[in-house]
Amino acid sequence: MRYQYGGELELDGEKQDNRNNILGGGVSAGYQLFPFLSGSASYGSILFGDNGAESQMIRVSLVFIYANTKKIKGQ
Repeated sequence: MRYQYGGELELDGEKQDNRNNILGGGVSAGYQLFPFLSGSASYGSILFGDNGAESQMIRVSLVFIYANTKKIKGQ
């Protein structure tokens, strides 16, 4: 969940009446594929807002971890 309020623009001393008042949310899921590789996917959107803003986001990520275990173990 994310709530955003404010950010109204003023141009040449005149307010533009474009303040943000937005509630957004989303869901994420992840899975450890191998000890060195994990993946996740997220979806988010604006749930409601009073300025007509619309947004949707999909994010997919893979994380590869490399660790030299010989150095960690002190060998």
